[in-house]
Amino acid sequence: SSGINAEYGGKAKHLTPKTFHTVAQQVINDFRQCLMERKLRNCCFTDKHLGEARLALGIYICFVTDWATLFNDSFLALTLNEYHSEPVKTLLKVYNHIGLSEPNVDELTEFVTSSQIKNSNDKVKRSFGNMLPETRELLDDFYRPYNEALAEYLGDSKYLFK
Repeated sequence: SSGINAEYGGKAKHLTPKTFHTVAQQVINDFRQCLMERKLRNCCFTDKHLGEARLALGIYICFVTDWATLFNDSFLALTLNEYHSEPVKTLLKVYNHIGLSEPNVDELTEFVTSSQIKNSNDKVKRSFGNMLPETRELLDDFYRPYNEALAEYLGDSKYLFK
């Protein structure tokens, strides 16, 4: 449910944890209703059921399949967690993937270290508190099949976001 974390601190940042839970329940119900009438891709790209929590943004399989089709072998999927945990290694992977010569690792490390910005969502979590455990479970259950499809499509279990 990695995508919804950004929403909790982003567009929905004015919501309390309890209100966010209620909104998440409603948006999930609306999305499931959409799926009864339309295909997944259509539901991901419509704003009819988005509400205050843009749930579809976390259904990465909807977008990744389009990008992979468009970019073919040029497509490189990475997670934000990869970049945050190992920014230099991740950037070197990108350089390699797009065929650029590898930069000076010390200079790259210095650049990354000096330019890292704290996540502005930290302020939101301090103001409203963390997401409720029952919301986390609700969202994990909702996103699980889409993350499983993504992991299978990309051939990597890291996209299960566990």
